[in-house]
Amino acid sequence: MGAILAGDAAAAARLTEAMDPELAAAHLDSAEVVRLQTAILKHAPSSVKRELLEAFAGSWRPVPQELGPTIVALLTSREGRATVESAARAAARITDRSLASLLETVIAKFSGEERACVVRALAAMRSDRAKDEATGGLASRVNAVRAHSLHALVELGELDAAATAAAEAVLEPDFVVRHAAARALTELGDTRGVEALTTDLASPLDLVRRSALVVVALLGERRQGTTVKELVGTKTVPTAAKLALIRILASSPSPAATPTIQSLLGHKKESIRLLVYESLGPEQVKLLKPVLLDRLQKEASAAARMALASTLEPVAPEARPVLGQLFASSPALRPVLWRILARVDRDKLCAAVGALGPPDSALDYALAARLVCAAGQR
Repeated sequence: MGAILAGDAAAAARLTEAMDPELAAAHLDSAEVVRLQTAILKHAPSSVKRELLEAFAGSWRPVPQELGPTIVALLTSREGRATVESAARAAARITDRSLASLLETVIAKFSGEERACVVRALAAMRSDRAKDEATGGLASRVNAVRAHSLHALVELGELDAAATAAAEAVLEPDFVVRHAAARALTELGDTRGVEALTTDLASPLDLVRRSALVVVALLGERRQGTTVKELVGTKTVPTAAKLALIRILASSPSPAATPTIQSLLGHKKESIRLLVYESLGPEQVKLLKPVLLDRLQKEASAAARMALASTLEPVAPEARPVLGQLFASSPALRPVLWRILARVDRDKLCAAVGALGPPDSALDYALAARLVCAAGQR
């Protein structure tokens, strides 16, 4: 593993093909994900570092708290400017308040979009400096600066300060600005925010759809559940977008999301129930455990029961050979099987991976490498 990260750029690039935060979180426990991502940010070639940093910048998940210091260190490192700029964009998704004073000392190094990203991070940390910087950024001629400034004001809870600018920006042709405005308006309860998200979730452009999903993921506890429920119930929102919305909601740790998630557990479509079972985060499993145990008895679908059982309890040792056989014979099941295999106790993990045979795709390679790395193998 060390050779992959330190010397073999081609292998490292293959590894990072699957290193986006959503996919990583779906397959490994957070500590294992962080261990591998830290190794990449410290030892991988610059191009690989940038790929991971840009993935954080565009993800709906915040940067894991343990990675915050590593990313901030890159801001003041001797890495090339492109890597430092990527680190600044990723810094916008840092929420660890203990890093606020450090970011305040390096902000003078940046201007334009990179500075706005650092301001947005400071806003998430509730820094006193962020409000004035963000308010000033609303008048910028650079769309990315205006967008990050709007996000920063929402992070600070300064919705009134963002309201006027958001009402104008929601009509912008640039989706980056439009989505920042949609977030502010949705938090304010203004229907124009949800209308903009509804339109862009049906966009033919992947970047626009993904950005709209990120906005939904960033919504606060008070608005997220009801917004997801409204969007899922809207006919013009494509099925793929609805599934992504459900995945975002199911992984939310917020108790405010629980009622909406519970209503989806009894959905008439098996595919919806299966997705909810597979996407449930540990916080929701704890909150809904009595309901989930009841669903386990009532669930008619074998696939859904398997997903629900694996969410509730670690995989039984006697089931592992069956999982290995399924892995070898059913490529379509591999994403689910990787997630289940990640729950196998660490003493047996390397043997389990070895029994599956050589990986035959970049995705399999990356996931196998993560599992072996998680088991302490280098």
